[in-house]
Amino acid sequence: MKFKNIIIRKSKNNKSWFCRFRKNKKQFYISAKTQNDCYIKLKKTLNNLEDKTLNSKLTLEQWYMQWLDLYKKDIKETTKLDYKASLKYLENIKNKEINNITTINIIETLNSINHERRKQKVYELLKDIYNKAYQNEIISKNPMLNIEKPKHKKSNGNSLTDKDENLIEKEFIKHKAYLFLVAMYQGLRKGELLALTSSDFDLKNKTLTITKSLNYKNEIDTTKNKESIRTIPLFDKTIEIIKPLLKNTNERIFNLTQKQTQNLFTKILSNIELEKKYTIHSLRHTFITKCQEKNIPLHIIQHWVGHTEGSKITNSVYTHARKNAELLYYNIINQ
Repeated sequence: MKFKNIIIRKSKNNKSWFCRFRKNKKQFYISAKTQNDCYIKLKKTLNNLEDKTLNSKLTLEQWYMQWLDLYKKDIKETTKLDYKASLKYLENIKNKEINNITTINIIETLNSINHERRKQKVYELLKDIYNKAYQNEIISKNPMLNIEKPKHKKSNGNSLTDKDENLIEKEFIKHKAYLFLVAMYQGLRKGELLALTSSDFDLKNKTLTITKSLNYKNEIDTTKNKESIRTIPLFDKTIEIIKPLLKNTNERIFNLTQKQTQNLFTKILSNIELEKKYTIHSLRHTFITKCQEKNIPLHIIQHWVGHTEGSKITNSVYTHARKNAELLYYNIINQ
């Protein structure tokens, strides 16, 4: 009996059947008690080897898209778009067969990315893509194993200085840019801020509930993570400015797009001379800084701003706030 020119023979002891063949520079030996069983095992083995040969001819981009469908099916749409956008950083290698891409190819690609945080994201992306390719036997060797993760120095959170905070707060009030005041007083993310509706506010119990976010496609989306869904205190300064804006509808209070919000922030700050440069996220940083300087326990701050308890972000990115607090108490004792 033959299958694809491979002969199935009876063993010398007449108790089993076997065949031998070479494929992909490897020797294969198959045996079974009956000729038919040996035939079935041989057929299955060859089919599997052919599937692997076919897989090995996948380009990086082809496997990248399969990887998205297989392993990232349930992620947020905006995150999926970010993954697809990362392909532009892989122009040099995305059309190569994945089995022919070397460690050097990948290092050169990573080195061509100037932005440190983006370089780190692409590294993490490639690491998972290649790990899954190796697990699925699409590649015989994993070129990511000998590549170190690019270093990224995290910023210490650019909080407003006291002088700049006073100037900026007055400018926000002057322009009736109440959304930025809410961000400063409550420590909200931009997307959370833009998704707010009247039903999120409970003036009687003085609470604010965060359950949603406006994404970069200007659609209502889920929050950044499960810890971001939270009910937090509604502070008096926020109540004062938000009360006149509340209506008996489910419409967004601040009906702006992401881009319009950014443009408004830039325009307002361009009218004043400041000590430092700031982003909208600086308002959130300022809230966290003030909380830490007033010795609010870290786990409470983390809940208020929607960080995981024990979050490295709150612990490390905002460490400078604790240093400021220590300096404050040092001056009091030293007087």
